[in-house]
Amino acid sequence: MIKQYKTIIKWSVFLCTILIFFNYLYAQNPGAWIEKQLPDVLPTDIFYTSGENCVIYVGKNDSMIYTYDLTSGQWHEHHQPTTSPWKYIAAGKDVAIVATDSILTAYSAISESFSSLNYEGTLLGLGGSSSLYHIGCSESVAYFITDKYFYVFDSQNSQWSTHSINDLEEIDQDVKYIKPGYILAKISDISDNVKLIAFNTVSKKFFELNCPYKIGFEALDYGFVAWRSNFSTFENQFFGCYIAIHNTWTEHNENGEFYTVGVSSIAQNLSPRTVYMFRVSTVLEFPYYNHTFYIYNTLYPEPCVVSRSSNDDYEIHTYSAGARSAVISFMNRNDNNIEILAYQSETHSINPCIVSPLHVKQDVNWHSSGGEIYVGNDFDQVIGGYPNGQHMGFAPMPADYENNFKWARNIEARDDWGILLFEDKDADTAYVYSYNITNADTLTHFRTAWGNYSGNYSLIKISDNKDVAGLLAVNPGGYTMFLYSPGLDEWTQKTSGPDSPVAIYLGGDFLYYREPNSNLLSVFNGATNQYLELPYGYTGFSDVADNTYSGENFLIVYTAENKYMAYSAITGTSSEIETDRHSVYTGEQNICTAKRL
Repeated sequence: MIKQYKTIIKWSVFLCTILIFFNYLYAQNPGAWIEKQLPDVLPTDIFYTSGENCVIYVGKNDSMIYTYDLTSGQWHEHHQPTTSPWKYIAAGKDVAIVATDSILTAYSAISESFSSLNYEGTLLGLGGSSSLYHIGCSESVAYFITDKYFYVFDSQNSQWSTHSINDLEEIDQDVKYIKPGYILAKISDISDNVKLIAFNTVSKKFFELNCPYKIGFEALDYGFVAWRSNFSTFENQFFGCYIAIHNTWTEHNENGEFYTVGVSSIAQNLSPRTVYMFRVSTVLEFPYYNHTFYIYNTLYPEPCVVSRSSNDDYEIHTYSAGARSAVISFMNRNDNNIEILAYQSETHSINPCIVSPLHVKQDVNWHSSGGEIYVGNDFDQVIGGYPNGQHMGFAPMPADYENNFKWARNIEARDDWGILLFEDKDADTAYVYSYNITNADTLTHFRTAWGNYSGNYSLIKISDNKDVAGLLAVNPGGYTMFLYSPGLDEWTQKTSGPDSPVAIYLGGDFLYYREPNSNLLSVFNGATNQYLELPYGYTGFSDVADNTYSGENFLIVYTAENKYMAYSAITGTSSEIETDRHSVYTGEQNICTAKRL
């Protein structure tokens, strides 16, 4: 279901590249370039940025605002009189916003209209970098947060909403979060009073939570969790979850010790991320304990709760939460095996207990949770699990594997796939395993040379939240590139000469690199298993970083022939435009803007 969801999103919008030169704005629809005539003399100071479906542009002291709408393919103009300069700007999927010290002007790409508002207060976040300013956009909502009000513009109905910020002393800290389903401001004052204010993009309503003490906090997709643990007094202890879909808060009060279950930095960056887990362990009569796990999923109004007792012969082993998964395991010392309880996010329930072939005494932290999957190993077996489909796959470990200095282990669990690499440092060899829900009852595995020679290093190149991976395997005679397509669960092998590629760069679901002494740029798309080469022209060592820019679904290449080559990861095709001016780029998903150097 997640793969289908990703595919729909990626194909919903085509690539658009915006280039700014002299007094023209250029925009590319699929396969064609169009232009917009601007005033003959452009101002020195200009503000412009791009979202997914729109671009916004304004001179610092001008009253005319320009936007380009990718969906309609139209340029729009809006006259907004102001006596103060424009200072802040942001764009999202279907919305954009600019602001002075007193006026907000927002653009809706859905209705293709503008709306302005006079605001009160001082923008929060001004003490740090511009990325910390409390102005921004989600897919269809623009927000602007001051010390007086939380302002929101909804591009779906072209309406403004406001929420007052009261009952705080001098503000000490303020953080904003933009997540699917809501926008959140976390504000605390010098007396440690904490205020959480969320705007629900589904119900179009605000939610506020006030705590007169410091709290723990984690922002998820479609909701967040918060908790207070005070082990010195056990007073006012709680953990709970805000469910954006229902605009509700669910809380559990605990008079004893409880613990948050840590999530890897990889799982934190996966999307959608909807799961968080708490553990409560109580002594029954030593050595008997009761362990209760509260698994919150922001798509459900109440937590999934599972309890199990332990003793000297049956102990809790490991537990972890992923983006949409959770795994709890117990050691059965009498039978020398590990029993696995896996959380199924699609039904919000625990799967029947599985007695795995993993062994108790062979490895301690045996697994890592990703999005919907988990992967791990002991001395004999590599395991991959997909709880939503109640699948599990195994493959044999290297015959002489032990958990010691001879072996280096790299476990990379991603959304619905994972890679495990075990390096035998004495033999300059690596054993590679991949697990994918496409073939959830097995693991693909192979062996390759894996060494470091003459300053060239074997490496794995893999991004946190994208569907692509590359392995650069170096040996005395040259190197081999292994390219993995999670979209099709296939490996592609590229063998080359004695010199390694000039760096490997990650885009969205694609990676790109240049072969030594080659004037072509190699691009591999992990979502489609597509490999192609783009005309490039340069052969210097650092030229790839200097002459390329990538976003979610595009790659811009400035060639030695004074051309912009634009690659669309959505269509798998490229187009070009000639120019004698090199530019710098900004952009994220489907639109790129460029400014002349």
